[in-house]
Amino acid sequence: MTRSPNSSTLDFPAYRNQIAGVDVAKLAQDFGTPTYVYDLNLIAHRISELESFDVIRYAQKANSTLAVLDFVRQHGVKVDAVSAGEIVRAMKVGYRPGQENHDIVYTADIFDRAGHSQKTNTGGPQSKHGIWHEQVGECFARAERYGLTISGLHMHIGSGTDFEHLSQVCDSMETLAREHHAPIKTISAGGGLPIAYEPNQEAIDLERYYDLWNGTRQRLQNELGHSIELEIEPGRYLVAESGFLLTEIRAIKEMGDNKFYLVDAGFNNLARPILYGAHHPISIGSSSQSEPSHYQDVIVGGPLCESGDIFTQEEGGFVTSRRLPKAAIGDLLILERAGAYGFVMSSNYNSKPFAAEVVIREGQSHLARKRQSDDDILRGEEIPW
Repeated sequence: MTRSPNSSTLDFPAYRNQIAGVDVAKLAQDFGTPTYVYDLNLIAHRISELESFDVIRYAQKANSTLAVLDFVRQHGVKVDAVSAGEIVRAMKVGYRPGQENHDIVYTADIFDRAGHSQKTNTGGPQSKHGIWHEQVGECFARAERYGLTISGLHMHIGSGTDFEHLSQVCDSMETLAREHHAPIKTISAGGGLPIAYEPNQEAIDLERYYDLWNGTRQRLQNELGHSIELEIEPGRYLVAESGFLLTEIRAIKEMGDNKFYLVDAGFNNLARPILYGAHHPISIGSSSQSEPSHYQDVIVGGPLCESGDIFTQEEGGFVTSRRLPKAAIGDLLILERAGAYGFVMSSNYNSKPFAAEVVIREGQSHLARKRQSDDDILRGEEIPW
């Protein structure tokens, strides 16, 4: 698959000389590569778009870096945790559990002992998530038996938004609440709000999305006779476009008719392409702000000893090419919109270190996580004889 250059699309530049006002060459010089860079202003903008909801609850599984968590907390956002470790992270930055504030909601498939793709579908009989609708009555009965209070309902059907389907989900929420006379105080619209990874993707109509859920809330309030909070649980929507994976082109090679840019980041740093065939915009770091004079179709791959270590692939592992500006060894290549499900899914495969993480706030770059050292990678291991 090739893509024509579109320099008029500001969100998908062919060249990028700055991230949030900071020169990309200086970022690479100061922090090395590969490095994740987050533009916190973009996160603040996304938060402001959702202020119609009573509660914005960040699904931190998308990006649980402490600096990002603390930033959303400072902007009045509460948090969703899916493990004991995520609860520890939330508390580390100042979130407090408890019935008074409801800062942290814990929504795991199983409890820890301590506390667009089919693979992102979280609803239906093939999904392991949540409670099957036919078992909700049993849950209410168990809650009553043990003196527990069910104060909220949450439906979530995965990533992406089909408004016809969403209206059915809202109707189901209302029906369920009526059938079980649920004394709920909160309903959650869940997450899954999409962002555009490709130029031809349209932005979600947030006003229409809110109106659907608010209509459900209003009807339930009228029937139950008390106010109900409306929550939303965005993860990707808040952080995806804030993230840039800054890499260096370490080799350029031709294999038959294919040309490769090989960079120093691999699927150990960004796994979405190999897992889901996910598309990420790609730009070349450059001091030039003019239209590139030469393009070529290239495959972008990483350093890992795996044939699947390719950033330009489609679901099913089909390798594709991308039309990118002509580059040279040592040039910077930037994988964009990588702020969600990027660093959090990193691994030490091939004994590669975790990348550094940098946040940019008010035009200033700050190290949020050091790059792993060899000692960090080996820490905790022992030879038991």
